Amino acid sequence: HTSIQKSNVRLYDDPEIILKDLKEWVPDIIALSNYCWNAELTQKIITYAKKINPNIICIMGGPEVPRIPESDKDYFLQRKEIDFFIVQEGERAFSNLINNLVTSSGIKKLSELEGVKSTTHGGIVSIHPQTKELIFGGHLPRITNLDEIPSPYLMGLMEQFFDGAYAPSVVIARGCPYTCGFCSAGHQWYSRVVRFSPDRLKKELDYIAQRMKKYPDVLLAIMDSNFGMYQEDEEIAEYIRTLQDKYDWPNAFDVTTGKANYDRILNIAETLKNKMFVSSSVQTLNPKTLEIIKRRNLPMDQYKELLKELKRKKMITISELIMPLPEETIQTFFDSIKTLYAAGVDFIIPYTTMLLKGTTLSSAESRKKYSMVTKYRLIPRQFGEYVGEKCFEVEEVCVATNTMSFEEYLEGRGFALISALLSSEQ
Repeated sequence: HTSIQKSNVRLYDDPEIILKDLKEWVPDIIALSNYCWNAELTQKIITYAKKINPNIICIMGGPEVPRIPESDKDYFLQRKEIDFFIVQEGERAFSNLINNLVTSSGIKKLSELEGVKSTTHGGIVSIHPQTKELIFGGHLPRITNLDEIPSPYLMGLMEQFFDGAYAPSVVIARGCPYTCGFCSAGHQWYSRVVRFSPDRLKKELDYIAQRMKKYPDVLLAIMDSNFGMYQEDEEIAEYIRTLQDKYDWPNAFDVTTGKANYDRILNIAETLKNKMFVSSSVQTLNPKTLEIIKRRNLPMDQYKELLKELKRKKMITISELIMPLPEETIQTFFDSIKTLYAAGVDFIIPYTTMLLKGTTLSSAESRKKYSMVTKYRLIPRQFGEYVGEKCFEVEEVCVATNTMSFEEYLEGRGFALISALLSSEQ
């Protein structure tokens, strides 16, 4: 909003500082991202925010909501401190909301928000102040011209994070053409891949590299779902190489590479001095399971050639598996491990099936059809104590299906642990 100055906007990643500023700075609006690794923490923060200042407007956004918000009104009724929740892409909906909240005389008070809360707005969920009905204006169309989103780097909003303690991240493209049932990005709504312009990306990368050259050991995170799979990625990789040559940075990457066009991905890895890890995960090799979760793996003969090429480049080969998935048995799981080791994979990382909100796998239909038994577990390192209250982040995981018992799941996890220990170099 034009009346909001940059000096009146603060970015945080430390909850202690947020809690301190809520009391001392007393902002009018607080907006928090919401995903499985911080859902409990964000709820505690806005609960504290409302306690300190009942007029503060609390906004959340992120994937930690049902894909169809109307299907779970209770989710929002149980979180009464949330004034507005933004679903799917947030930029347009959040900007529109701020324009509705800011007047020429300042921010609307909570008592003035009844009209905003009781009116439908695209991409925004609220609870009607009187009827307590869920108000949702439907999903906004995706942004196809990503350059319309201002760059927080080029605006100077990220300066506080260039201290070597943080790894800068960039998004080159949004969207994923795959529809994997266990993944938040697997929904059809997200299937079209759209990109930032090369000019915009090069300006950001140069801006970042100039500040990170003092920290050659800090990696660059590329947040795409399938980096390297597209021809346009080659141009960006070539530009990153010029930064490596000029600034000796970046020397490592956090990246998820594509599931196809491995010749291009390997060429990009070579362009980046083979310092980019190339993903070679399969999740499962059971054909029935692959069909159900709508995943396509590289044919095994091509997969073996990929592993050979990675080894030729002296790159470690790692593959991931997920268990239990629908129609996976303990035998098909063991068969997958055997096949991967025989193909030449150095390390296999087996994950327990996480039931992320909004995914096909977590739907009521899937749970019933495959007799999925679930439990909750603590997310590693995601706990703390804030304003005198303990906070723990938990996630729901599948531990049994109609083709794999809980005892077999434990057997598989135990075997996976021993396998990981014996294959580790440490």
